[in-house]
Amino acid sequence: RRVTMRDLQVRTDDGQPWTMVTAYVALTAGVIEQAGVPALLVGDSAAMVVHGHDSTIPITVDEMLPLVSAVIRGTEQALVVADLPFGSYQEGPAQALATSARFMKEAGAHAVKSGGYPADDTKADNHGNLIVHAGDAHGDTGVHAVKSKSRKTGEVGKR
Repeated sequence: RRVTMRDLQVRTDDGQPWTMVTAYVALTAGVIEQAGVPALLVGDSAAMVVHGHDSTIPITVDEMLPLVSAVIRGTEQALVVADLPFGSYQEGPAQALATSARFMKEAGAHAVKSGGYPADDTKADNHGNLIVHAGDAHGDTGVHAVKSKSRKTGEVGKR
């Protein structure tokens, strides 16, 4: 079975560290998963690493969707998190949710993260990200937003 956000939260609550590693292709994702890493991030850094840009700004959702799909196909158990690229969430929660839904529906992402919002009470703090994830097969239904408390490995925010 796939690792879920709930699984990572249980590890965190139990004081067990966990790691998230960035991957962009199926082969690398499979190797990382075999090494025991429970969560993989398909980051907007693909703009530089995969597409050769000087920054993360140019990458689009349409360019990232196939990368997320490939990483998911290359794994069997790891939680795969898609990183929302610049311009795909800054207008606010409605845009972020719509973009997150695309990553989940079109690419199969298990969770989606952004750097935070520019307005209202939805703003993530300077040390965290907003993570959106769909319900899992263990009775958790719906789409939830999770504000992480820290970027430190394994510290996932409460819902």
